[in-house]
Amino acid sequence: MRPLAARRLADLCGKLLQVGGCLVERVLPFEFGAERDLQEFRRRKPASLQLIVKIVGQIHLKTRHTSKCTPMPWAPQPMRRCRAAWTIRRNCDLPQVPFSREVRTKRIEELADRPSREDPDVDVTARAVLVVGAQASGKSSVGRALAERVGRGAFIEGDVLWKMVVAGAVDMSSESNAEADRQLALRYRHGAMLCESFVREGFVAVHSENMYGPDVARHLRTLRCDRSLVVLRPRPEVIEERERQRGTDAYRAWIPPGGTLRDAICRFDEWLDATPRIGLWVDSSDQSVDETVDVILERWELAAVE
Repeated sequence: MRPLAARRLADLCGKLLQVGGCLVERVLPFEFGAERDLQEFRRRKPASLQLIVKIVGQIHLKTRHTSKCTPMPWAPQPMRRCRAAWTIRRNCDLPQVPFSREVRTKRIEELADRPSREDPDVDVTARAVLVVGAQASGKSSVGRALAERVGRGAFIEGDVLWKMVVAGAVDMSSESNAEADRQLALRYRHGAMLCESFVREGFVAVHSENMYGPDVARHLRTLRCDRSLVVLRPRPEVIEERERQRGTDAYRAWIPPGGTLRDAICRFDEWLDATPRIGLWVDSSDQSVDETVDVILERWELAAVE
């Protein structure tokens, strides 16, 4: 091997050692300590190698010589002068690694396209899939993960439609309000419009929404396309634990005077119980997001609504 090639190989090996060390010592604890990232990883269902690529994609690596760095005791002496300056880069599409753009893009596309599991052989032709359940039941996480596993999928989140009203919004509460009811109906109607538009273009449109009782059947009847229904109904104590873990106040306006969070959750569960027994009902109490999606795909035909 020529001396120049040998030096380049040694330099590359040193950088790889630094990458591995920083992944173990800095990046992995940071990433796995963030619940938001964990949920993203569960939704995307990456294999181990894809997970590492995802993490590396959030890192901008700059290697330079400096006399101010702290030597790494496990690195060979020529490598101790190099410092890897790391910057966590959120929402980064491609890994910033020391290779040409063409090689990097091709490699990452190959890894991203590699399936993490074989999905069941189900008919996933274009249709609207309404996912309902109490707050903190996992509608958004399950809905997004389901849309990502049907080939051509679109995800419509009811909370996003609600946030589109940036002035004059009136939220639902335990007190009856005609304007809040009108805006909720508007939100449902826009969700249906988006579903129909996506289905016309050949997509499976998964719509997660806070919808209960007779409103569910009424909404499904308004859809002018093939449709399915998935009802997520974990146990109230499981929802309470999830709500406390995510640290939101979704039930604050629904807690009765002198009542508890569990009382508000049980109230929502009663509304959900009043929903007609159509579509697929799933008790996701003891399931992860991926396991719940597995159940939905395995029982896909049962979710269809005439």
